[in-house]
Amino acid sequence: MNNKVNIDGAGNIVIQDITGASIIVNPDNSSELRQLIMDFSSQLEELPKEVLSMIESRQDLNAEIKVGAHMHFTVLADLHENVAYRRLKFGLTITNTTKENRYFNQPFFKVHPKFEIKGSEQDTFVMIPENGSIFPKRLEYGEPVFASYEKSKQEPMKCIRKF
Repeated sequence: MNNKVNIDGAGNIVIQDITGASIIVNPDNSSELRQLIMDFSSQLEELPKEVLSMIESRQDLNAEIKVGAHMHFTVLADLHENVAYRRLKFGLTITNTTKENRYFNQPFFKVHPKFEIKGSEQDTFVMIPENGSIFPKRLEYGEPVFASYEKSKQEPMKCIRKF
């Protein structure tokens, strides 16, 4: 680890990197402590023992992590007079609203009412993005990811009609 880490007189964890910039972490602030653990996860074993002991004693494993994401689902359609060029796509944008880095897996979709496939009622399905799977995707706070899903070209487009 190229950083100098110590505990200051106020009981805060101070991390000073090689450029001289300092990060001060209040060990009583569970979100700051959690962020420190995430940021230095690959280097935790290199921290001084007194800092590791402080982290271990102060972290609240029962603290609620506020997680969230904003998801926007939309219909994207190409409608042209040429019948051979009708396309229907769906777009999905996911934005991480958790103040931590987070991994998002392949989304699944749930519909109501249920639909029937080969005599079995289903209400959940997965669509594969048209450019291949981009999931799992790591997103930082506020970072979006966009996926588009093209409707199968083998099925007739019953939902599009000419006006």
